[in-house]
Amino acid sequence: MAIICMVPSISITHSTFESHKGQLFLLRDFNSSKFTIPMDKVDHITPDIPNITVTALPMKSIKARYYFENKKYDKALSLLNEGTSANPYVFYSENLKAQIFLKQGKIDSALVNAKKAFIGLPNNMLHAGVFVQALSLKKDINEVKEALKVLSLSSKKKFGSTF
Repeated sequence: MAIICMVPSISITHSTFESHKGQLFLLRDFNSSKFTIPMDKVDHITPDIPNITVTALPMKSIKARYYFENKKYDKALSLLNEGTSANPYVFYSENLKAQIFLKQGKIDSALVNAKKAFIGLPNNMLHAGVFVQALSLKKDINEVKEALKVLSLSSKKKFGSTF
C-alpha cells in the first residue's frame, strides 16, 4: 500500500526536478534579456508542473517572451493568458501583453493592460515605464500626471519624506 501511495509523490518530485533544470536556462535568459533557447525547444524545456518558476513568475509567461521576441504575437498572447491564471499577482503577463499591443499599434488594449500592471505593482519600474509609454501615445497628459503622483507617493513611502 505504501508503494502505491509513493508513485504520485515520485512522479511530482521528478517533474519538479526536470522543471528546475529547465528553469536554469529560462531564468538565465530572462535575467540577461538574451534568448538562447531555440524556438522549437521553448515549449518543451519544462514540464507543465509546476506552472510557476522558483521566482513565482508564470512559466507560460516566461516562455511567451520568446514568442514576443520572434514576433509571434498570437502565440505569446495565448501563453500570457494562461500565465495570468498561474500567478495573477506579479502582473508580468499584463505588462508583456501591453508591450505586444504597443508593437501592434493597439494603443487602447495596451493601455488597459499596462494600467492593470501599473496599479497592481506601482513600484515596478518596468510596469511604470510601459504604462507611461502607452499614455504618451494616447496623449493623455492628465493620466500621466496621475501616474507620476502615484510614483512620487510610492517613492516617498519607500525612501521617506527626504526623497
